[in-house]
Amino acid sequence: MLSGPGRPASVCPMLLPQNTQGTLYDGFITAGGKEYRLRIQLPPSRELNRARIDCDWRLQLVLQDKQDIFKQRLEQSSDLTTFLVELQNLLEQTSSQQSSVGPPPQYFTQLVQEIDKLGWDRLVYIDPSFRSLQVQCRDACQREHILTINLHNQYPQMTPTCTTDLPAKVNFKWSQQDSLQGVLLQFEKALAQYQDFWDIMEELDSGCG
Repeated sequence: MLSGPGRPASVCPMLLPQNTQGTLYDGFITAGGKEYRLRIQLPPSRELNRARIDCDWRLQLVLQDKQDIFKQRLEQSSDLTTFLVELQNLLEQTSSQQSSVGPPPQYFTQLVQEIDKLGWDRLVYIDPSFRSLQVQCRDACQREHILTINLHNQYPQMTPTCTTDLPAKVNFKWSQQDSLQGVLLQFEKALAQYQDFWDIMEELDSGCG
């Protein structure tokens, strides 16, 4: 694959082709001074509206309330390179808006109150912007597990993005009346379903020691 004008590499040098057909790209897109993980799988016909696009949670968070615009840009772009240019522009505009408009004061008040209910001793990490936090949870055998919660400026109106160390994805349910405690309870319930799995993994680890 060449990287001349009109090629994806001319827009995103770190988004690299993974096959000779040029239908699979994996790497990073840069916008607003930040790098976001991105993976694009095109069908053999190269139709963008049938592409599978995977990205990291940070990119999901930035585009969370821009899904309609994202899909529109995807459908209207004539090729992958054009779409990447449109995506970069959208990310830069969105990042600029989010940086100029931070969370309202009640965001921090509510978040502190919710962490009080959880217990600050269970908080493993919280970033300086108070938008990403990690909460500790122990299973029946006292093994430690981490739930990562990423919040939008408009929390709790906007659904938080959660990631776990469980072997399968957890489909967290959310409404504007929910709280971090409700998310943690859902995680604990899901965690209880994998006790046998962690027991086996622990036995394997001890057997290899």
